[in-house]
Amino acid sequence: MLSFNMTTLHYYLKEALLNIIENRRQNFAFLVFLSLSFIGIIITDSLIYSVSLKAEEELKVHSDKVIFVKLYRPKTVGYITEKFITVSKVLSFSKNAFLYVSDTPFSGELFSVSGIDKLGLNTEYSGDLNDKYNGNVAIVNESSPFFSKKQIFINGVPFKIIGVRLNSKTDFLDSLGLKANQSDEHIFIPLETMFKMKLDNRVNAVKIFLDNIVTKRDINNVKRVLYDNDIRKFDIVTSLNAKEAVDRVLERFSLLTNSVYVILTLSASVTCFILSKRSFYSRRVELALKIIHGTEKKEITVLIIIESLIMLSVCLFISLIHAGVIMHIIKYFLDVTISIRTTMITISLANVLLVFIFANIIFSRLFFSINPVNAIKGKIE
Repeated sequence: MLSFNMTTLHYYLKEALLNIIENRRQNFAFLVFLSLSFIGIIITDSLIYSVSLKAEEELKVHSDKVIFVKLYRPKTVGYITEKFITVSKVLSFSKNAFLYVSDTPFSGELFSVSGIDKLGLNTEYSGDLNDKYNGNVAIVNESSPFFSKKQIFINGVPFKIIGVRLNSKTDFLDSLGLKANQSDEHIFIPLETMFKMKLDNRVNAVKIFLDNIVTKRDINNVKRVLYDNDIRKFDIVTSLNAKEAVDRVLERFSLLTNSVYVILTLSASVTCFILSKRSFYSRRVELALKIIHGTEKKEITVLIIIESLIMLSVCLFISLIHAGVIMHIIKYFLDVTISIRTTMITISLANVLLVFIFANIIFSRLFFSINPVNAIKGKIE
């Protein structure tokens, strides 16, 4: 039985390939029109998907496994550790304050200074701290006016600058004239030093490190802990904020993007329908002679459907190659790594395939209802 099926399949494939080669002039037009539609779908979807990923990446403030909680009413380290022990055992604390900063002890302007522990700083700063991050030392932001200084004064107290924190790359958002979520802190000092300067050992921010990528459930767990302990005023920032921001933008343009998908898929479907009709007309003599010589109508229909599948596969292959070349060129203008997403390609291909199969079945039935002699004479309208 298996041998019979393999023999039958081999026969159909061989006949289908021979028919495609024999009708190559007509099939060329089909390949061109359908490939153009597929190329449009691939490029449109891939650009939207890749740009959204790039924007999401540059909008991220924290790691995918970090939940940042800003408290409007400061709490002690011990209090927060006790309350969040059920969420995570790895916590980082920080205390933000506006202090007078200058390169001389006699003047100063208010700057945002962040007192942060070593664990939290390691996620912000890529340099090697070793044991230097203690006492009156500071790390300044790349955008800080003090990034080239060796020493600064905070509230008149001298601080040695031991490193510079580089800003995250936001070339794509900058090219659009948009500002990424860069940190407002210009200066980082040890948390214990901040406690001494403010004479207050309470913190107003905590980073919660998870073993897994942050989910809505994790955020809800954090909110529940906060509410259960009567902490009502807070802000939570995670990598999901960037994703939600991008999703909101895409949702605003969903009507436009979906219209493009529908138009391109519809044009491909119409192309298949029209070319299927023309195929039966141009091959009327060939098909009519097969019927006259005793070839079963079912066999002819199956053969035509297999031809359609082969043609669609060739179109998709050609489209992927050309779309890949075009996107390789485009990425240098957008400075975005473009990735091909298979979702829309699969949906469009499935729709076109169904239209193609139904069109072939419909036109084959219409053709078989005509006298083969009349079909040879061209009377098939």
